Amino acid sequence: MKEIEIYSASSSEYFSFNLDENTPLSVLADEVSSMLRQKEQYSGKGSSQGMIFYSKERGEILDSKKTLNELGISTGAVLCIV
Repeated sequence: MKEIEIYSASSSEYFSFNLDENTPLSVLADEVSSMLRQKEQYSGKGSSQGMIFYSKERGEILDSKKTLNELGISTGAVLCIV
């Protein structure tokens, strides 16, 4: 597990997540989407489909088929969701 900061543009807030470093981002998107809805107290239906992870440090969109380990994402990294 790696602690990652996720920036949510919809709320302009940062949230800390402990994410499995060996799970593809496309699968983690479901987990992150669900937790963000809870943290932002959003009751509407949302979908993680089309969720894109952007690395602030790298200045690039991350490949959703890869894991945090494959992408070299370290604990403490800041990712934005768009």
